Amino acid sequence: MKLEFANGTELEVSNPGELEKELDTLGSGNDFAILTEGDSFIQTSYSGGSFLFQYSEAGTMHESTETDAGIDKVKQVFSKYLTRDSSWKNQFHWENAGEVNVSHDSRSSANLFQSGRSGSGTMKDELIDTAKRSVVNWIKRKIR
Repeated sequence: MKLEFANGTELEVSNPGELEKELDTLGSGNDFAILTEGDSFIQTSYSGGSFLFQYSEAGTMHESTETDAGIDKVKQVFSKYLTRDSSWKNQFHWENAGEVNVSHDSRSSANLFQSGRSGSGTMKDELIDTAKRSVVNWIKRKIR
């Protein structure tokens, strides 16, 4: 599977050990990672000291409601995704976040996956927007 980072690193990963080593580079200076297979992917974004998750399957984007995942959870979820162990979906409660348009091009897929909601911007922009929405939703749930 293809692993991409905010810092521009792109590589093919085939085993969980290699994947987890690469994920150690995530943090404030390298704030998102995308693991892609075909038209499906899982991604994480670092925000406020923790990670948020999204995945796309069959053209639909889903985002986790959990906003305080650590790097160990990222490694666990991405490793299960890599090995096609679908139990990673049980790690969180997921909300439907709309449709995803996938364009095929020779450029990085980090610049190709765009949400059907906005219709423009890069995946990083979409991740930031999603992180903001998630924080607002989390605050709203805490206030209730």
